[in-house]
Amino acid sequence: MNYPNPANYPVNALGPVLAPAVCQHSFNTGVAVEMIASYARSIAHVGAQDNVDIQRPRCPPSPVSSFDLVSADSSEGKDTASRPFVGFLRKYEDALQERHALARLDRLAEEAAWKAQMRVLNKRLDQAASEGEDLDALKNEHRELMARRPAQAGEPKMLVDNITPGALENLIGEGSKSIFITSTEAGGLLNGRLGRSTDLLNNAWDSTPLVKDRVKEERVVLSDYRVCGHFALQGPVLQSIFARTGHLAHGSGLTARMLLTVPHSTLGGRYLRSDRPLSYDDIDAMGCRMRELFEQGARRREADEARCVIAFSEAAARYFDDIYNEIQANLGRGRILNDVAGHAGKTAEQIARVAGTLHKVEEFQGPLQVDVLERARQIGYWHLDQFLARFGAGQPGDQRIVDSEIVANALHTIAYRGLGYMARAEVRKWCAVPLSTARFDQALQVLIHQGIALLQKRGGRALVAANPWR
Repeated sequence: MNYPNPANYPVNALGPVLAPAVCQHSFNTGVAVEMIASYARSIAHVGAQDNVDIQRPRCPPSPVSSFDLVSADSSEGKDTASRPFVGFLRKYEDALQERHALARLDRLAEEAAWKAQMRVLNKRLDQAASEGEDLDALKNEHRELMARRPAQAGEPKMLVDNITPGALENLIGEGSKSIFITSTEAGGLLNGRLGRSTDLLNNAWDSTPLVKDRVKEERVVLSDYRVCGHFALQGPVLQSIFARTGHLAHGSGLTARMLLTVPHSTLGGRYLRSDRPLSYDDIDAMGCRMRELFEQGARRREADEARCVIAFSEAAARYFDDIYNEIQANLGRGRILNDVAGHAGKTAEQIARVAGTLHKVEEFQGPLQVDVLERARQIGYWHLDQFLARFGAGQPGDQRIVDSEIVANALHTIAYRGLGYMARAEVRKWCAVPLSTARFDQALQVLIHQGIALLQKRGGRALVAANPWR
């Protein structure tokens, strides 16, 4: 099956369940294979996350959940790439809600009956208190009734496409313990409250227990949950977000937890071919396997059983150490990964999560073996290269480069109005996006070095202007 792969995505490393489905969907649609692969693998993480954890050498077990970030411009096929794979989960969720419809009506009835009992008891308490009667017996009844309070009748929900931090916490607290957040236009999501709640997202990636205090109610600890995320947005939107909040996302560790995909452009190359038969058997086969995994996770939770823990074989543990040490060796000052150290430092764990997912999806038994870990390494390193190319020093996603474009636009606007040289503090006021003094000065240094900005001293003051020849 022929499909273009100019980005050299390691498709075969996805294995016998995911790879054929990815190739088939790319062949059918002409959408970039690496973008399709990000959706297929992300859904695989959702299927695995409620069933297994991965235990790296000398570490406690950790989730196999993943966060993915795709930067693709309009008409590149984000919705097309996602449709069959997100559809697996959507179809399962629809069936799940049908099965739980009657049970939900029963819970609603129990909740209504309990509220009626509470109203009656409160009236008795009011009457007894107004008549000066002893309240001890009624207080005991109140305690017993509170202890019998039924759980809220929440709908079984796994798939969300737009959610606030509070709503995410409520979903987890109401029993939706395996969540997938996905959006093919995630600009509003990442630019909104959820995107700014980096602590919550970081904790969700790690499945850290969340403490939620509620007014006039007991403190609730949200635990034993798993969250995957797939966020796709257009390149200019991503650049705009990072121009305003990139320092927050990078500094908080959120981008360190995201597997980045910047797919090659397929514009002008996705033609309709009536003479080419389309097939879906490999996609359907993956869908069947995902359905099995979703149902396994639901049965595990209903039985209140622990997730299986995937350990490393001795050979795989040694190979994992080699992978980890190779990354560490390139994190130091002056080394290739130093500028993206926050992200690269988590690559070994990302590789372990991918390996654990492949191990579960492909129904391997026993410890994780070297061949699966090697395939995960190929996938993890490919995403690391993508992140390095996007956010490494001097690259388009480098915060200094993003900020320098903002300052350059301000200088060009000033020059267009014939205002000439201007103090740096005044130039900052012309910037379309507010920049701190430190970020402005770094951006200005880049522009001076590139010859785009000119520096001049007058009376002990440093003035700047756009270079009219650039």
